[in-house]
Amino acid sequence: MAVSTIDSSGLTSPLTSGVTTNTITSAAATALTLQSAGTTAVTINTSQQVGIGTTSPTSPLQVNTAGVNSTVQINSTDANGGYGAVLALNNTGTGGRQYGLFSTSNADGDVGGGKLKFYDLTASATRMLIDSSGNFFVNQTSQTGAEKVGISFSRAGGWGLAIKNTSATSPSNATYVSFYYTSTNTGSINSTGTTTTYDSASDYRLKENIAPMTGALAKVTQLKPCTYTWKINGSAGQGFLAHELQEIVSDCVRGNKDDVNEDGSIKPQMIDTSYLIATLTAAIQELKAELDELKAKVNA
Repeated sequence: MAVSTIDSSGLTSPLTSGVTTNTITSAAATALTLQSAGTTAVTINTSQQVGIGTTSPTSPLQVNTAGVNSTVQINSTDANGGYGAVLALNNTGTGGRQYGLFSTSNADGDVGGGKLKFYDLTASATRMLIDSSGNFFVNQTSQTGAEKVGISFSRAGGWGLAIKNTSATSPSNATYVSFYYTSTNTGSINSTGTTTTYDSASDYRLKENIAPMTGALAKVTQLKPCTYTWKINGSAGQGFLAHELQEIVSDCVRGNKDDVNEDGSIKPQMIDTSYLIATLTAAIQELKAELDELKAKVNA
């Protein structure tokens, strides 16, 4: 007859009561429990759900802890972060894939050491990685020579990040991304459900030394708008050359002419033509004033 309780003290080998070959059983419709120092440590209920730190598991494996220490600790001594996965996820069905979660050592194959890596074991490729500085990478493991950022995406399909609002009743102006410098909101990306806006902070309370813009018409006459084709695909474009625009309206341009990354690749200058709006508006106002003055002379 199977028994539901086994007292480890005084047991001899081989076990006979309630124990068959490589099997420990409990009475029918009764959970199997393992106790330590009189306290239940592990429970396997009648649905074959395992609970550690709980006698009422509700999932295939449930671990509960009331303290601040690690709920689950898995140690790997694999020095090179190979296939000694800390956690392996295997789908053995048709078309299923194998994934592993690694906490790597300094000898890991990716540049740098001490990373958390989500690895595609089927394709032998790193899909996500958090490095020791807290930078987060998707489909790449580093940014050698490039400007360092906190989050980096790489995808052959052409897009790196999609943000989707699945609400059935989309708000009139939902904020998808907010940018902060310390505690100040400096900008955001918003959508009305049909259009997207890119907003920069412009509140008067954030500014000082405010004065009317002068000499805008002279600046506009120096601008050099041009047409061109892009080397990457031959497509046509129109606008400005960054270094030329920088000489006239420096606020519009970020970066330095002919700058390169550590690996010698181009570190391109960037343009935000929205900063031209104030200059163009002031130039129109100056031109209007000149026109009004000329009309007054003609009428006189």
